[in-house]
Amino acid sequence: MSIITTITSTPDIPWLASERSLRLVSYTGEDDNDQIVTENGRKIIKSGTVYPANDNTAVGIVFQDVDVTDGDAPMSLMISGHVWEDRLNTGLSGLDDDAKAALAANGIFFDFNNIVPTYPEG
Repeated sequence: MSIITTITSTPDIPWLASERSLRLVSYTGEDDNDQIVTENGRKIIKSGTVYPANDNTAVGIVFQDVDVTDGDAPMSLMISGHVWEDRLNTGLSGLDDDAKAALAANGIFFDFNNIVPTYPEG
């Protein structure tokens, strides 16, 4: 089975603080993940979800919504870059400290208060 997606512009990712240092990898979204939500009868892993769980097993952040209604599906997983922590899809509990440490170890930087990071020239 082949899945082809064409993106003609950068998607609006409200939790992405900067595209600098952004690194995405191809990953498989599993249809039995605990963080799936149902929208219009479809099972969706939402953009901004810490994956595979909001705990010390965190590998990255789901970059765009993934429909897993019909089974496991390919997805883009952010493993490096800058995010606004308060905009991630973590529910009322917020980002778990263990998940934050695991993501930081991979190269994800957490920016706060919607302040875009500044970088030295060069």
